[in-house]
Amino acid sequence: GLMGSTAPAEKPAWVDPGQVEPRVREGETDKEQHEIDAKLEVLYGAADDWLGGWRREHEREKQTFQSLELFCQVKMLEILNSRSLNAVGDPNRFKTAVVCDMMGRLCTVAGSLGGILSRIRAELMKAVYVDCKDSVSPFAMKPYFVAAQA
Repeated sequence: GLMGSTAPAEKPAWVDPGQVEPRVREGETDKEQHEIDAKLEVLYGAADDWLGGWRREHEREKQTFQSLELFCQVKMLEILNSRSLNAVGDPNRFKTAVVCDMMGRLCTVAGSLGGILSRIRAELMKAVYVDCKDSVSPFAMKPYFVAAQA
């Protein structure tokens, strides 16, 4: 050998690429290769499970949003076409509460925009409601325009 070694160089074992059995990498034993393959199988299985879960969640969110979108459209039509609410005039305490409530519901299904929409809603709620608290329903709070009329 080049470095003064008299041992013959070991020829790496050639493995047929079409072989069905897991291939053994140079320097690894069959046992080591089987352990690596088993770990990879677990990792790939976990990735498949995660991806499957993500797809199911996406479909659920898509369906929830479509249902919530329809709900919000119906509610908006109800409050905009209500004779009794329109007779009261604007601004209207009930309409304001409905709109703020719907905005809160939409924030929960808005995906990546949910965070910023929630912050925008929180700021609007502070501008609309006296003593606004996140944990209190807009139906239970008094808007400034109602307080000013008192």
